Amino acid sequence: MEAPKLPTIFKNQGSRGFDYQPMHYDAEKERREELIRRFEGKDTARTKDTFRKKMASEWGSKKGGAVGNSNYRVLAIVAVLIGITYFILMK
Repeated sequence: MEAPKLPTIFKNQGSRGFDYQPMHYDAEKERREELIRRFEGKDTARTKDTFRKKMASEWGSKKGGAVGNSNYRVLAIVAVLIGITYFILMK
């Protein structure tokens, strides 16, 4: 026997599940295409030195852009806040 339910204005319909069924997926074909994309046209010898140089150049390029954009954004926010504070205090 169920306990009596209290009246409420909010109705909980429960959560809907996510049920996505792909039409067709070939894992072997996907892996093969990924390998072809990765190694197509690359005949260079893979050594520790070339790997280190590549990682250093990629790390530097990604890091510099993100830090620069972040610094400009913080500077702009601080400038806007200082301007708003100035106008509020001078009224």
